[in-house]
Amino acid sequence: MNRILPLKIKAPMIYVFTITLSLMFSVPEADAQQNERQPAIWRQLIAGSSTVKSMFVTRSPQFILYSDGFIVFRGDQMDTPYKQVKLTEQERVYLVRSLESNYRVSGITNSRLKREEPYIQSMQKPVDTNNKNTVVLWLGMHSPPSVHRASQTLMKARSGNVELGPAWDLMYQLSQFLSTFSHPRSERLKPDEIEIAVQVLPSYLAEQASTAKPWPLREVSLKEIRGTRKRAFKSLKGRDAQLAYTFLSERSIVSEGNERFEVWVRPILFSE
Repeated sequence: MNRILPLKIKAPMIYVFTITLSLMFSVPEADAQQNERQPAIWRQLIAGSSTVKSMFVTRSPQFILYSDGFIVFRGDQMDTPYKQVKLTEQERVYLVRSLESNYRVSGITNSRLKREEPYIQSMQKPVDTNNKNTVVLWLGMHSPPSVHRASQTLMKARSGNVELGPAWDLMYQLSQFLSTFSHPRSERLKPDEIEIAVQVLPSYLAEQASTAKPWPLREVSLKEIRGTRKRAFKSLKGRDAQLAYTFLSERSIVSEGNERFEVWVRPILFSE
């Protein structure tokens, strides 16, 4: 179900925000190709788990909107496959205006959150100490862009009070919206670049060794990537990236010759 909400914007706001939208999404013709994958907004959910796999997989944003209307997203569960959708021009304008109308994204700044903190801190709801997840929001819909990092439970604890902490409430509501975003035309992600982590199949997964599927990329050797290290990392681009991502999105136990590996994958969605 599409999570884009109806708009209720007065005419003056439409005029002002249309100017902001044009500045945000317009690039000179000569630079259009270079800048077409510049992020406009992204959300990252960093798992509270300290496992190497969770830290690796959650390095990639859970949601990212690029300035050309291309969106990559998944659910908050880190094993959920990513999807992609290219918005039409009308959809792109509608989404960005909706973000501003419903969440006042241009007004969520570090200075405003800091001003509200002494007031909302005294009135915040109890914090769930069992939830160790961290949310990072990068907002490029104002200049300069801003980065906001807070525990998921703290965001929730400081939400709901629109008098003492309106920006904190809007930031939480925005985070929730991005975490559940979907689109009826979305399809499985075909990434331009990925990173894989390769290790010999751990002993605690030995029972699953028989389920291993042959590694499909003949020109990319898992044995060579790993070498003599316990765990090794490798970036893949283009067709290799797309084939490997499709394959590894459905399994992590892989065979190459007589050896068995556990291989994790994550898409690289912007320059890191």
